[in-house]
Amino acid sequence: MRTFVVVNETAGAGKARRLWSRLRDGLTGPTCDWASTRRPGHARELARDAASRGYDLVVAFGGDGTVHEVVNGIMREERAEAALGIVPAGTGNDIARSFGVPSDPAEACRVLREKPVLRRMDLARVKDRYFVGVGGAGFDAEVAALCNRWPKYLPGTITYVLGIFALLATFNPVEVELALDGEVLRQRILLVALGNTQYYGGGMRMCPLARPDDGLLEVVVAGPLGKLETIRLLPTLFKGRHILHRLVSCYRAREVSIRSATPLSLQADGEVLGQLPATFRVLPGALPVVAGEPLAPLNLEGVNPAVPGSG
Repeated sequence: MRTFVVVNETAGAGKARRLWSRLRDGLTGPTCDWASTRRPGHARELARDAASRGYDLVVAFGGDGTVHEVVNGIMREERAEAALGIVPAGTGNDIARSFGVPSDPAEACRVLREKPVLRRMDLARVKDRYFVGVGGAGFDAEVAALCNRWPKYLPGTITYVLGIFALLATFNPVEVELALDGEVLRQRILLVALGNTQYYGGGMRMCPLARPDDGLLEVVVAGPLGKLETIRLLPTLFKGRHILHRLVSCYRAREVSIRSATPLSLQADGEVLGQLPATFRVLPGALPVVAGEPLAPLNLEGVNPAVPGSG
């Protein structure tokens, strides 16, 4: 399997650079080439070039942002031109965790080198961008926009929590229109999160019932939560138990459109993509990945997300 490794040496505040110097010789060889990124968006360019040159596997050596760029590089008209590999070396490695990729970078390299098993995972699309993990609109997208402007010298979770507290004083719930596979809902929301996988923000289990191979997005709608209520709910987010709150609803859908008269930011895999309106759509089995067994949905008794049109 001809392999190309896209190395984001700045990922994890330099962690990836140190890991690459230690692991490079064990991963590269006659059938494996590599290049380092030089600027934002470069990973996407390198991945696109590698896929067009016929490499079978393109590996993202970095965090979730690197995975996001590499995926957008290897996809062409909703079809992957190469398989995806991941070596988790960033501040947030939520996508790798959800795909069953070993958390130890050395073990992830060994799997890629010795026993790569390809699994077909779902992918999602919004506007002109593909995403692998969690997308959304509202408060979390505003937090992502703020955190992306900060230096990445802290772990992803700490940065995200700081962003939440920084914005909580000024952000208020707004009314949106949601169309879930054509079924329309109107309500005031703090945020809407759409998960192909469960985690984001460096360990927050925002969409705990999501599975990346079931052909559906988990849609978590946080209603008009007050500021103190949001703060109290925050610790439960790490275990996925926030979905038990009376103002949090869960749905499953293949396509979700969101509109709002109030300007609201839009994010996918932590990357800010402008503002609403937007339509999110799942692409079942569109992404071949060297992965293990996907992370199972959290078992929370009594929670059964609605599937629009199921009656």
